[in-house]
Amino acid sequence: MSGGAGAAADVEQRAQILPTEPSTRAHKHLAANKADRKLDSSVNKALARADGLDAQNIHVQAKNGEVTLHGSVPEQSQINRATDVASGVKGVTSVKNALKSEPAGN
Repeated sequence: MSGGAGAAADVEQRAQILPTEPSTRAHKHLAANKADRKLDSSVNKALARADGLDAQNIHVQAKNGEVTLHGSVPEQSQINRATDVASGVKGVTSVKNALKSEPAGN
């Protein structure tokens, strides 16, 4: 058998010099998640402050600037209003509106 103790020491030495920080891909993923959460929050705040919009049943999902609105609003006119408000938030690149109109009390 060649290598023996020398090979084991070489493997141990290489293991010690491997980076212990997360990979660049992991850093980008974490940064993207943080940016998505921040955008979720910004869109939620804008929807809550918007005149003529009942946003209590609107759920926001953001990914890489693309925002999807889920849930319901009490009037059909509020569906377009929600899209307009979300589109106006800094960082939003597109809005997919999956809202449904459900009158209050239903």
